[in-house]
Amino acid sequence: MSTEIEKLIPLRPAFRVAEVAELLGVARASVYSHIEAGHLAAVHLGKTVLIPRSALIALLEEGSAR
Repeated sequence: MSTEIEKLIPLRPAFRVAEVAELLGVARASVYSHIEAGHLAAVHLGKTVLIPRSALIALLEEGSAR
């Protein structure tokens, strides 16, 4: 089932922190804070941090449910 939020997120498997920050209109530090707090799942590949599309959608859906 496709939600309105899913339609707003580009169809890619994962995003870098800077890309997520740009999509959300927040600072990269905010994205890292959500990762560290456990609110946003991330995959660490060496120095690269990737956020799966599904994790970004889940974060946004959780926020819109509040």
